[in-house]
Amino acid sequence: MAMVTCLLFACGRVAAQESGDVFVSNQPITVTYEELLAREQHARSDRITASEKFHELTQIAHDYYRLGDFGKSLSLFQEVSGSADADDGSRVDSARMVGQIYLFAKNDPAKAEGAYSEMLKLTESSQSPNVVHSKGQLLGEGYEKLAIAYQAQQQFDKSTGARKEMLAKGILSPERMAIGILENARDYLKAKDFTESLASYDLLEKQFPDYGRDDGRIVNIQLERIEAYGLDRNDPKRIELLSSIWQDQRNMKYPQSLNVGREIVGLADFLGKGDVVVALANEWLQRYESEFHDLPLEIKKSVNIDIAYGQVVITLATWLEGEGDYITPIALYERFLRAFPGSMFSDYARKTLDRLYKDKLGYAPEDRIADDIESQGMGTSSSSQSSSAPRRRHLGAESITRNEHTQEPESPATRSGSRKLWIVLSVVVGIVAVAFIALRLHRGRQRRP
Repeated sequence: MAMVTCLLFACGRVAAQESGDVFVSNQPITVTYEELLAREQHARSDRITASEKFHELTQIAHDYYRLGDFGKSLSLFQEVSGSADADDGSRVDSARMVGQIYLFAKNDPAKAEGAYSEMLKLTESSQSPNVVHSKGQLLGEGYEKLAIAYQAQQQFDKSTGARKEMLAKGILSPERMAIGILENARDYLKAKDFTESLASYDLLEKQFPDYGRDDGRIVNIQLERIEAYGLDRNDPKRIELLSSIWQDQRNMKYPQSLNVGREIVGLADFLGKGDVVVALANEWLQRYESEFHDLPLEIKKSVNIDIAYGQVVITLATWLEGEGDYITPIALYERFLRAFPGSMFSDYARKTLDRLYKDKLGYAPEDRIADDIESQGMGTSSSSQSSSAPRRRHLGAESITRNEHTQEPESPATRSGSRKLWIVLSVVVGIVAVAFIALRLHRGRQRRP
């Protein structure tokens, strides 16, 4: 689950006595176990007051925590949080740290739930000036962590309830409020409460319309929202919902939008809507060329553009091949391999090119290196299935041209002449197809605002 970044009270902050701040900033740990044992012995002596004792035990517990001794740290925090003689600041912080240890160090969300509930109870009832001064921040963290503990136990009704109570108190910053609403939408979705989930996504859009637009997360959130309709994975209505995201002018600048187009192409392919496949795939390629072609490769891979490109090309090429067009698929595969030679779909693209050149363009056996590589079927169209095919020495139109000059006659002169004529025609058609696609993509880039 996406954690709230930069929580106000990090695990290393320590409680202070009533006369000081509730939390003291963490400093690099330089203390030894021997020193901690001596400090604890001093804290339990009769030479200091009860308030000073529990304040010192809280600080010692934090030092044990920072040393990674969660067992010793936990026992001290539990002692302080359960003592009526400890000051409120130390008790609240210790209860918080008990929850922290159980939730993240010991992976026991049930016990963390009890600790955070106690933290909230102590915070609400405290009259300490220091606790009252930080009350909103303490309650915000307590409710957020309590919701995480419920969520880890798959108790989504309780996690959403905790966040609703937190949001109603108006104690959060706008960023954390948006995160709270979004997490509730996701938990309702996990509980298959589609009505409440959709309402939460709509509330997020209404109250924070620009949330996630700084880095394109908005596109992913909009994709999540579609799931709140409770539709079957292959429901045709998904195309309409996905298209609204794809066509939104505000989303076109985000590379994440290419994943939306990829989903439309895949669903249209499953539903047998070839016209939608061809139209959307061409739009996808144009958007990629005009908006994202020049992005660094690592950024493209970080949002799975390399995977989306392969899926779109394979789906489009399969439909075109089914209609008898072999030249355009060759150009598409060649362009894809130049863009992402190491993609998870690269091997399939190469094998399919082998098959197209051999079976459709009639390459002679002596111009290929034979092997037993079996092409794997992709997509949902039966025309994408292929059997084993020999590997060519080269890819693309370059190998066609090479073949024209090196092919030996394998039959009488008339047959050889017919084969050469066929190869020449194939080269010409291939060059025209590639030029046509390149022109369309170039014009798409020129139209970029």
